Amino acid sequence: MSWYTTGEIIIWLLLALILGAILGWLIRGLRKSGSSDNQALIDENASLKRQLEECAAARAKLEASAKAAANVKRPESADEARTMVSQIATRTAGEGEIPKDDLEEVFGIGPVISKMLNGMGITSFRQIARFTPQDVATVESALEFFPDRIVRDDWMSSARKLHIEKYGNDPLKV
Repeated sequence: MSWYTTGEIIIWLLLALILGAILGWLIRGLRKSGSSDNQALIDENASLKRQLEECAAARAKLEASAKAAANVKRPESADEARTMVSQIATRTAGEGEIPKDDLEEVFGIGPVISKMLNGMGITSFRQIARFTPQDVATVESALEFFPDRIVRDDWMSSARKLHIEKYGNDPLKV
């Protein structure tokens, strides 16, 4: 073996060493950025688990209020329910002037239901936020065509949130 061949082998080995070092450095850098991606995925997963737990708690709350609503006495006819709704509208209005809010902003209330509620004297977020399970049963009976809609869409929570946003106070504490 000549010195030329030995020198050539050494040069190729040095080039391979340099190339290996560069590739190792690049791969290590990619692995580090990949670990930050992994951490982001782990954090997102934890966030989604928290949201799932919140949803489960909200569902349990809705199911409990649905059970409570099932145990209340419903009016015998829609006419009887409509008469009772006027009493509910007065009781839930609170003190002072009753505002006329856009009830369509409440989740689950469309133009038809809004018009029906306004016709029965329910015109504000505050009134809906203050519904009791008995009130819900009565209003549902008065609406006739929309059974279980109030509890399913959770009008009370939506109306409470809208009232707080618009007026700055909690309708359940005033």
